[in-house]
Amino acid sequence: MIEQLKNILADIKAIQAKLPELRDLFWLKIDRYNETAKNALIEREAKIERETQITKHIPKQAPLSMRVIFPDGTIIEEHKASLTFIKTIEKIGVEKIEQLKIKHTVRADEQFDRNKVQVVKVGSMYVNIYSSTTEKKRILDTVSNRRNLNLQVEVTKTNNLCSK
Repeated sequence: MIEQLKNILADIKAIQAKLPELRDLFWLKIDRYNETAKNALIEREAKIERETQITKHIPKQAPLSMRVIFPDGTIIEEHKASLTFIKTIEKIGVEKIEQLKIKHTVRADEQFDRNKVQVVKVGSMYVNIYSSTTEKKRILDTVSNRRNLNLQVEVTKTNNLCSK
């Protein structure tokens, strides 16, 4: 029994002797980890700065609008493509467009199966205006073709326009 206690005490002393070395090794690893994390953070910040500098030099594209010309000579052209889109849908008839079942465009309820929507109530229907000007043009071209409306839909640079 005494011999076992002596062995245990000897093991404890050996462990105690190694503790300063283990502590130093532990903090060395922590310091290396922190240095690596710090370098990674500095690199990320530098990358963001470089990307920001690049985008500062890219000129912004002029905002786009639309002009819709009906065969009877009616022109709908607002300062925002979404307003032109809505007014055109109103003139054509929102129910007629809903019957075409063009995905993410017009519904009888607000339950569009899409993450991002911006819904405007037109008559008894809901119109999703969350799309690019080019996409709005494509939708109106599709409506025109499927309903034989012969619309002329043009994408234009935004000016201070009003309805004509």
